[in-house]
Amino acid sequence: GAGGKRVINDWEFFYDGWKPDAFDQQTYVRGNATRENIKPEDRESSLDVEYLKKFGCTAKTVKGRNFLWFLNLLLPVHETDETGIEGDERMPFFSWVARYTNAYAASSKRGAGYGHKWESTDAAEMVRFFGVPIRNGSLDGKPGSIYARWDSTSPLYDKVTAKLMTISRWQMIKRNFKLNNNLQSKSKGEPGYDPCHRYNFIIVVLCHNTNKATLWGAQDLAGDETTWGYMGFMGECGGRLMNKPVSKEQSSIVTSNMYVRPGFGQEGPAELCALIKQVNSLIVGRGTVEERTVVMRDPDNNEVSFVADQIFKEGLMLAGDNHFWSDAIADLLGGLGMGGTFTNRRDRFPTGLKDYVHKEKVAPGDKRAKAMRYQKPILARKQVPANGVKKAYTRTLVSFQSTGATNISGVNNLPSLSLYVQPRSRGRGNDKRWWAIEMNEARALYLAFYFGVDNIDHMISNSGIRFISWKYWHAACLHFLSMAVTSAYDMYIECCEGKLDRSWFVEEKDRASFTVFRQVLSEQMLKYDPRNDMLPGDKKFRRSTQQHKKRRGGSSCSSTATGYDGNGLNVRNVKRARDDRRFCRDMDEFQQHLVSATIDPNNNSAPCQVCGSKTLWKCGVCGVRCCAGKRSWDGLQCFSRFHNIKYFGLARCDSKIHGVKQSDWTKPNERQVNHNKRDVELIFKEIENEERDD
Repeated sequence: GAGGKRVINDWEFFYDGWKPDAFDQQTYVRGNATRENIKPEDRESSLDVEYLKKFGCTAKTVKGRNFLWFLNLLLPVHETDETGIEGDERMPFFSWVARYTNAYAASSKRGAGYGHKWESTDAAEMVRFFGVPIRNGSLDGKPGSIYARWDSTSPLYDKVTAKLMTISRWQMIKRNFKLNNNLQSKSKGEPGYDPCHRYNFIIVVLCHNTNKATLWGAQDLAGDETTWGYMGFMGECGGRLMNKPVSKEQSSIVTSNMYVRPGFGQEGPAELCALIKQVNSLIVGRGTVEERTVVMRDPDNNEVSFVADQIFKEGLMLAGDNHFWSDAIADLLGGLGMGGTFTNRRDRFPTGLKDYVHKEKVAPGDKRAKAMRYQKPILARKQVPANGVKKAYTRTLVSFQSTGATNISGVNNLPSLSLYVQPRSRGRGNDKRWWAIEMNEARALYLAFYFGVDNIDHMISNSGIRFISWKYWHAACLHFLSMAVTSAYDMYIECCEGKLDRSWFVEEKDRASFTVFRQVLSEQMLKYDPRNDMLPGDKKFRRSTQQHKKRRGGSSCSSTATGYDGNGLNVRNVKRARDDRRFCRDMDEFQQHLVSATIDPNNNSAPCQVCGSKTLWKCGVCGVRCCAGKRSWDGLQCFSRFHNIKYFGLARCDSKIHGVKQSDWTKPNERQVNHNKRDVELIFKEIENEERDD
């Protein structure tokens, strides 16, 4: 062409690398990002530390592993106007689900005296209900094995699940729980009909409350569909998807608004168009309040508005696969001043360019692909000037063939383009080997960001939060519950890093793994009782207000009688136990207890606090039943163990610290006694280190 340039339909081709000119530099959106520093820290997301502290997050919350607090931030247990926190703009979840569930059960035959009688549920019980599938997944259970958690003869029996929720009650709630009120929802064919109305609630709540907890969103975003398998009838919400692990699935793009404007009819670009418009309204200084307002109907059928915060800065870039890319998406992103990095489908090349790029599909090991390795990539660039409300932007198409024909399209995304190599290694020690792979800026940028949603899907799959159900929306609900648990874990890890508050820092080796996080979280959910005052709003729960004032828990999460919390053996409970007159520090104190032991004068026996057998003996100092003499001499085992702090947590009266009723307590075996002794000793060392630092 003229001047030695190849230009086709305003696209200029470069075959020997590319450096941006003044126009390209002006439209580049990734700020300080370069080839050497592709992920600068100033483009990372951040939680709002002041927001977290307002809801009660402290070093104790993070280091004490109060994982239910993190989930409550995303899926609130209480009505958000009853938490006592000024400016709580979150959407409620568990309280609304309880009300939807009660309304559905009352409107069915169960509310008219047929079948099993329905007893109203509440938010606290719904927390325990959802804790069961979370716990089953954390113990590597399958959807079909969840009922074995109640079977004491099964190897899969789980004592925590079986004792904290009965199988009959869990099944009853499973049959009736709802995320919406069908009487309020529009029917098919009516204006405003939403085919996702049965499960959309949990998605909207999760997105909105995550938005509220975020100070700044990441400036490099990944977009993709997330899918969940379901083999039954699912109406308009699912179908057969090819090239997926489960061929019959439901699918959703990560956006709550599925409205598509006319002109975007292609599957993929249509959904991405809606997502881009939503994200654009969340950029500081853009859009209107109405564009980021979600209007919901509460269980009383009243309209309630929730406004999302603007959490994104200028200079956003989206990354995704070829399913979402088209010329229309490129023009939309560029005109809004955003960036994009996507692979390009062979049927969606810009007009006239297909013959000048790598497009042939080759089989693995094809010699043509091998011959093209380490050849400089081809770049086609198109500069689009500003036009009215649309901003100026630069489009690029990078084509190369290393292991196969690869085309990466972009908008305002490349700092330059060149061929270089990146080192790779495998093995360790003497067996470690190194090699190099060919790379260019477009490929590196795409590989750095496109997998974001895939990572979330991998964590969701690992969570195993599933159960068998013939209701298609149960699968969707559990999928997004898994996403909420994954997000809560990510928030916990960010707090542990210490960047938000240095006092929250936790060594990497001491941080909970995703498995441990789910195990502890599920146990806290199953043991959840508002009377322990663990979460904002617990004090206003009826179960708390009906207690005598002296027994109501304080802000320190004390239990109803002793001041011990319901989280098992931990630093706080052991510190409290040190001051309990029950535990003896020397033989003199033990002698006082032993001398005070008496036999009930009325010959009334009661369970021993250690062995559970009926006994007439009673410790006069402690005022509890404890064996001090048996037919065969056992060395005062029950009496001595009860007064030994290393036995703390195992006695019958200690069941409250584990959130277990005394009637459900069982005698520990010797292995459990030894493990408990070791745990108490470790906690004492932790207390000593803590007091030494102070």
